[in-house]
Amino acid sequence: MSKMGKILTGEDFAKELLLVLGISDNKCIVVTEKSNKASETVFSVKSTSKIILRDDSNETSKIITAAHEVGHFINNSKDIAAYKKFKMSGVTLIALTVFAILMVLFDEFLTNIPKLFMFLIFLICFGSSIWCNRIKVQDEDGANKEALKVLEKHSDEIFNKYNDSRSWNMINKEAKIQLESGTVKYKDSNIILNFVSLLPFIVFIFFIAS
Repeated sequence: MSKMGKILTGEDFAKELLLVLGISDNKCIVVTEKSNKASETVFSVKSTSKIILRDDSNETSKIITAAHEVGHFINNSKDIAAYKKFKMSGVTLIALTVFAILMVLFDEFLTNIPKLFMFLIFLICFGSSIWCNRIKVQDEDGANKEALKVLEKHSDEIFNKYNDSRSWNMINKEAKIQLESGTVKYKDSNIILNFVSLLPFIVFIFFIAS
């Protein structure tokens, strides 16, 4: 039986969207948390994935966020190899950075390492941060495209089911603006990865200058 006159929250919408898409609770569940952190999708290849919606409400922006997180789940499910590459990119960057810092410490305290080799390591670290950033932005763009696709195709059906006064025509402009601005903010924040990749070089220069 339909719940009449209900203003849907992001959690409500995400659960209905998964239902419409034929995705069972065994594959993906939706939970909410009170937190200042961003919403996220914890994807699992072998067990149940989890969409975590934080500070959820019935605002349209939360509906759009929910669709974006469902988009992550859909894309990860479609292309497991791309998901694994996404996960490995971050691990690779951290491993290379730690290795480079260890090489700097070895060079300073134990044995002289050829400077050409050191600078090659620094370049590889920085290059890996660019590669990592690119993969993460592609992941966000893919989730945005999938979110717009499912919103356009299924939002009216879900809103009508609960007699929610919203429609795709009403929210499509806001959805596009929110998703695009989210990607821009994500790109801007990726400078942190570039800084992390430069830490070995910064430590190296510090030892030279001291």
